[in-house]
Amino acid sequence: MYDPETTDLPVLDNFSGAEGLVRLSQRLMDWYDAPISDQEIADVLGEDLIPAFRYAQQKLDGKVRKVTLEPAFCHSADVAFRAVELGYPKVVVASCFLHDVVEDVCKSIEDMPAALNDLARTFSPEVLHAVSLVTNRYQL
Repeated sequence: MYDPETTDLPVLDNFSGAEGLVRLSQRLMDWYDAPISDQEIADVLGEDLIPAFRYAQQKLDGKVRKVTLEPAFCHSADVAFRAVELGYPKVVVASCFLHDVVEDVCKSIEDMPAALNDLARTFSPEVLHAVSLVTNRYQL
């Protein structure tokens, strides 16, 4: 657990669950060295989640979590993997992949409509609605 009173680095959030999901989570930490293929994603998550995986991966590329300093996409993917483990429907899993995208790509709240419109061009209204509900507007 992260303790702001120390200079110790926080413990990274390690996903635990089904073997395929764990392997995918571990591979994400070094995907620049060994990119993950669409087939690998489809084998673990199904083909219909590839667009959410790739969209979040592209939009969060180069961004890091403030507390853990891990790649931002790894966090979003691990949230999605937890949703898979818990048996949530694909709409929820896609929303989990995308849950931080709006916050992380917008510099201000004025940028939010454009980011949501970009999501709307690719994803269903249900996914867009879920992402807009979990977006922290006050962080923008």
